[in-house]
Amino acid sequence: MARQPISSKYPKTGFVVGDGAGSLKARPKAASLIAQCLAEWSEAEFQIGRLLATMLKADSEPTIALYFTLNNEKAKRDALVAIADYTMQPRAKQVFDLIVRARDSVAKQRADLAHGLYCLIDDEPNGIGWMSTKHRIKNWSDVKQQITSNGCGDYGSVGQFISVYEIQDLENLLNEINEVKYTIIQFNLYLEPGTGHYLDSEALDQLLKSPLALRFQNHTDTRQKSCP
Repeated sequence: MARQPISSKYPKTGFVVGDGAGSLKARPKAASLIAQCLAEWSEAEFQIGRLLATMLKADSEPTIALYFTLNNEKAKRDALVAIADYTMQPRAKQVFDLIVRARDSVAKQRADLAHGLYCLIDDEPNGIGWMSTKHRIKNWSDVKQQITSNGCGDYGSVGQFISVYEIQDLENLLNEINEVKYTIIQFNLYLEPGTGHYLDSEALDQLLKSPLALRFQNHTDTRQKSCP
């Protein structure tokens, strides 16, 4: 299960916002898992860059450098898909499409970890609270307007935008990122016969039967769309 709004998970809890680094320090296990997710994502992104270089049959360093100059996830995804459409045989393209769908799901969750704001939730002693910067700014603007109009503001209203990551949520995300990374590594080995670690077509079939592939074969990801 992904993070949940505190309004449904802990409807009567208190919370402390405004000290992101302090919140992470106070929840070391959650902080460690967040750091591991971000670190593993960087490794997965390297493997994606390696995949791009393989598809282009180009020297890896400038190709990977070009990939990482792209400004957003959609641009990166579009570049990969466009090249794969021209370079891959149908069975390999089938695996590639699964990888792209899995990557898209994980990339959104990783971006939330990297760019969200963290806070403490009284009833969650191990996990950590989270909200988007966009919602925090909106709430701050609303409270400021309330103060201007009425002389006081509802600071507690920010709670409607807070979600909670329990430890299991972060462990599940870390496992997903590892699955994506491992699958890309295996796919790269299939595409790179000159490396000495070549995987044959039977191994490609196994990738199509992997838990990750089965999860994303007919995939519409709604796991992280229901809360702020």
